Amino acid sequence: MWNDEIVEEVRQVADQYAKEHHYNIDEICNDLKAKEKASRRPVACFSPKRPPQYMLPPDNKADAA
Repeated sequence: MWNDEIVEEVRQVADQYAKEHHYNIDEICNDLKAKEKASRRPVACFSPKRPPQYMLPPDNKADAA
């Protein structure tokens, strides 16, 4: 089977990062949020959008109007 060295390296780095945080998604997210805040760089934040009317189930169409 063919192996890509770059993909393998990325996977190793990701696994090491997850291991440092005990493979706990909450710890990983908190660490990433802290790094994001510490960087003081602008962050894109998109507000949730309502789905178009035609995508809503029939019982929700009256409520959306």
